[in-house]
Amino acid sequence: LSRASDQGLIEMMVKKDEVNSFIPMHGDAYSMNSIEPAFVNQIKVILKGEVSIPGEYTLSKGTKLSELLGLAGGHLERAYTFAGVLTRLSTMEIEKQINERIYQDMIAFIASNANGAQLASGNSFALILNEFRNKKPVGRVTAEFDLTKIRDNSSLDLSLADGDMIIIPEYKSEVYVLGEVLNPGARLYKPASTGKDYIKTSGGLGKFAEKNRAIVIHPNGDAFLYNDSYLSFLEKNIDIYPGTI
Repeated sequence: LSRASDQGLIEMMVKKDEVNSFIPMHGDAYSMNSIEPAFVNQIKVILKGEVSIPGEYTLSKGTKLSELLGLAGGHLERAYTFAGVLTRLSTMEIEKQINERIYQDMIAFIASNANGAQLASGNSFALILNEFRNKKPVGRVTAEFDLTKIRDNSSLDLSLADGDMIIIPEYKSEVYVLGEVLNPGARLYKPASTGKDYIKTSGGLGKFAEKNRAIVIHPNGDAFLYNDSYLSFLEKNIDIYPGTI
């Protein structure tokens, strides 16, 4: 507190337990000490998408994902929790470090290889190096966003971290068939359809398709590589959900 007096400007300290009984005077100027220490145990996260109250939340450290969803009023009717996305800064940093290490290892390999100059001059190799150099880290963490499942199994309840971004998308009934098929794109999801059905309705395999290599990516980000044989891939009981790629 700064207060004018006959002796000039004086500085006074008003303690916390004196605030209620303290009487301010005309002309007083107050400044509050930094309250940063009070926020040491707090985190900020952003919640977007199909919830009742999206926005930025300031939470206590250790807050669980289910608690945040509860504060946000829960999911809306059209929410597709299986396709929920949680991105984390620390995971982005790890991805960035891994990509940088792969890039540096490839440079070191060229430098130490007898045919390094020939390798480095190849267009394909240059494209691969450029891919790693420009690859943006995603930082996605696989998480469970279905409150019913979390209540049934508390081990699925993820602790949030500062800077987390959570997106609960709207349900969309498409399956995406991409790559070397005649007509790549989105197909209407049908519960009884198999991977073979979706490839068939995409015109079948293209001329240059690798028949012994297929990738399935579920809406929650989990990816599965099938590289034994094309026919084996189609005959397996592979789960296909809305939003599967």
